[in-house]
Amino acid sequence: MREKDVVAWGSMISGFCQSRKFREALDYFGKMKVDGGVRPDSDIMSSVINACTGLENVDSGCVIHGYVIKSGLHQDVYVATSLVDMYSKCGFLGMAERLFSDMHDKNLVAWNSMISSYCRNGLPDQSIKLFSRIIQHGFYPDSISITSVLTAVSSTAALLNGKIIHGYVIRLEIESDIHLENALMDMYFKCGFLKYSEYIFQNMSQKDLVTWNCMISGYGSHGNCIEALSLFNEMKSSGIKPDDVTFLSLISSCNHAGLVDEGHKIFQSMRAEHGVEPKMEHYVNIVDLFGRAGRLDDAYNFVKSMTIEPDRRVWLSLLCASRTHLNVELGELAAHYLLKLEPDRGSNYVQLLHMYGDAELWEKAANIRATMKEKGLKKTPGCSWIELRDKVDVFFSGDSSSMRTVEIYEILHSIGKHMEKEGGDSEIMETI
Repeated sequence: MREKDVVAWGSMISGFCQSRKFREALDYFGKMKVDGGVRPDSDIMSSVINACTGLENVDSGCVIHGYVIKSGLHQDVYVATSLVDMYSKCGFLGMAERLFSDMHDKNLVAWNSMISSYCRNGLPDQSIKLFSRIIQHGFYPDSISITSVLTAVSSTAALLNGKIIHGYVIRLEIESDIHLENALMDMYFKCGFLKYSEYIFQNMSQKDLVTWNCMISGYGSHGNCIEALSLFNEMKSSGIKPDDVTFLSLISSCNHAGLVDEGHKIFQSMRAEHGVEPKMEHYVNIVDLFGRAGRLDDAYNFVKSMTIEPDRRVWLSLLCASRTHLNVELGELAAHYLLKLEPDRGSNYVQLLHMYGDAELWEKAANIRATMKEKGLKKTPGCSWIELRDKVDVFFSGDSSSMRTVEIYEILHSIGKHMEKEGGDSEIMETI
């Protein structure tokens, strides 16, 4: 082309982005600026920002952000939304929040982007709160809004919120798509309502790979391994080719059910029968599978035969299994490699410390405590949560900051007294 206008440049840059050739998109943007005479519009800037997002290059994104401000396009809702998405995916949630707050005319795409941003950065409660504000600002959520907030609900297992959102979809007859139905399935089985997931699955007009994987994972996490394996065979018969997520769900399902040989056989079939290359998560699950069953020699031999270098999760799984079955020698070997990879992570030392305690090797346990103290290491406290009415309360191990701490301990004390009268388990009563 002898003369290239803004549409021509925009078509090339957008085309590269759609083909996931993000580096080429940025190169063409640079050529466009060198070529001169063409002023980029909001579509081009949105594509360029998306290219930075695809490359996870926040430095280039900041440069483009500066260019956007100089060109006066920062108030364009599509450009601003692309910046929100870029910063949130690169872990700069504060910047994403600031941009969203400064937008004068927010459209539904902007609201959806911010809902996803909170969930992506580990703040699902904020996603749910923001979703409720969409209607207050004159918009009606679409299937993307619903799918995003359902992901947040799933991560907190807030069933009541999930049911309210599902009812909202039905009541307002929001057009449902396969992504929304998959999100509903995932939400219900993560909240413990497998039958609801089954109902949605059975009534779906079409099913993709994510649908099958979601249902297989749901059966596996609820201990229904036979149903998971049966569904896997049904999935293959329907012409859907399994991927690495499918096999991860199946191996995990066998792990929950204690089907060691079946799980190992599924792992071996990945590459041999289906051409799917195992990832680190698959290796970790097989080590855990052997370890839970007490087959520590098989677990260690499996680690030695790995075609990729074991990471901390593999060695930690082997160490935990060694602790459970009091194999101190193998546990020390696993701990050696684990601490070699991550010498400054407190939880790695804790597992070794507990193993020495279980084996009554007090001198070695004391040495580990001294090392942790010298390095200033602590274990991150565990946490759990419970949904009560319309609120999700998070509880940390050893934490007494809850407003209802006194009430909680009074009830625990009452339960302990009742168990004593009924002749309950002495170990549980001692814990209470």
